[in-house]
Amino acid sequence: EMVRVPLLVRMPRGMERPRQEDRVVQQVDILPTLLALSGLPPQGGVDGDLLPLGSVKPRRDEGLAFGSTRFRNRDLAFLVQGQHKLIVDMRTKVSTLYDLEEDPGELNGSTAPSMLMDEMTVQMGRLIKKAEAHPLPSGLPIPRTRKDPSPEKIKKQLESLGYIQ
Repeated sequence: EMVRVPLLVRMPRGMERPRQEDRVVQQVDILPTLLALSGLPPQGGVDGDLLPLGSVKPRRDEGLAFGSTRFRNRDLAFLVQGQHKLIVDMRTKVSTLYDLEEDPGELNGSTAPSMLMDEMTVQMGRLIKKAEAHPLPSGLPIPRTRKDPSPEKIKKQLESLGYIQ
């Protein structure tokens, strides 16, 4: 639930009728899509895929999302591929596989090794190596370590955003 966020896009008048897509996408996909919709060529070094908006068509058939987060003092990496999500605790190396159709709340994951878990782990390794090959420019104000906020602070932030009352 930390990374599943809806993306709403309002297209210019006459471009497309309203619709809902349940495809998994990544933030990195937004810029190349907006450039394509604007008729502008992609800029050098722009990564990402095209979202199914307007006249642009995605290059991949199956939704794929990869990322990492720090949650409750744990460094987690995740890979969503189709209806499955793999979460790896990067410190303990414990992997948990979820079937998002059967368990959308991610409450009953499996830590038992499987062929699917192995395939997704290999895919995640490729994506991690690709990300490491393109490090962020130095000088960006990105905190390298931080304490997790208190539950009270998180609750206040969620209330201010209107997620809870």
